[in-house]
Amino acid sequence: MKVLSIINLKGGVAKTISSVNMAHILAAVKGFKVLLIDNDKQGNASKIMNRHSYDRKGTAEVMTQRGIDPAEVIQHTDFDGLDIITANMNLLTANLEVMLDQSRPQQTRFKKFLDGLQNEYDYCIIDNAPDINISTINALVASDDVMVPITIDDFAIDGLAELKEQIDNTREDLNPQLRFCGCFVTQYDRTNEADTQGEEFLKTLEYPVFDTHIRKTPKMKPSTFERLPIILYSPRCGASADYKALVEEWLRIVTNSDTLGGKDNGRSSKEIQLDRVIKPAVKGSWGAAENRTAAGGSRHRGCHVRRGREQHRRYLRPYTVKGQFLQRGRRAGLKTVY
Repeated sequence: MKVLSIINLKGGVAKTISSVNMAHILAAVKGFKVLLIDNDKQGNASKIMNRHSYDRKGTAEVMTQRGIDPAEVIQHTDFDGLDIITANMNLLTANLEVMLDQSRPQQTRFKKFLDGLQNEYDYCIIDNAPDINISTINALVASDDVMVPITIDDFAIDGLAELKEQIDNTREDLNPQLRFCGCFVTQYDRTNEADTQGEEFLKTLEYPVFDTHIRKTPKMKPSTFERLPIILYSPRCGASADYKALVEEWLRIVTNSDTLGGKDNGRSSKEIQLDRVIKPAVKGSWGAAENRTAAGGSRHRGCHVRRGREQHRRYLRPYTVKGQFLQRGRRAGLKTVY
């Protein structure tokens, strides 16, 4: 079972919408057995699945009760192949209770619970709160992959450095196999210059960015009122196609990792991006140019392209949208990679 955490410290970036729709596509379109875990005390994923309640045990009890029976917390949804562990405000007190409990490890409770379900599900999607608390750390310890939804606005890069640091610390101390797959843009509007230039800027940072972005659609909000995944509420809208493409892109990363025997697990996000984006393009002129350089020939044109990009970055006018993002990234201490 592959475990994916979807997280961002910033709210309003479609974490829950993305978690629910990716889980549903894996089950309904791909035919996998999927477990969705609501790890946010607001319980929005539970509400979309029509399972929000205080009468059933859920994520809070997974955190606090030793040796809990999975049948007590896992509920079937209205969609074939998709089950859920719900959350409510009890998760707030559960986090406090875990922090005070010194009788057993605090960070590995999700992992121990999910280890017992390895043969029951193909994939597990965890919808996390916009916070770093003990239940979020438990989710990272239990996860194989992390994806970060992000919207293009003035606060797009806020918290990315802190989140990446937490992911790196979790990998170093508790989960060596944890992999930061990258960010993906949500609520994307191609007619908005801020979105187009902002996404271009994000791809210059040290973090990998998925090729797929989720287009903004007026169908998304009504789908939450109807308690339906977007591909059922509006199968022909852009967001439906985009979430399918995003799932496909992530599955390719998972498949490539399995093909390599998991050799890329635990590596830096930039190394994963290089494997995913740059290496497939190396077979042509780049490789030949490197051979010419090794043989004493002229340097390949990629050097000149990079030099031109450096000049473009250096003289980028600060009053353009991309210039504003670039200045904000420098103030936040983020690196740009061309």
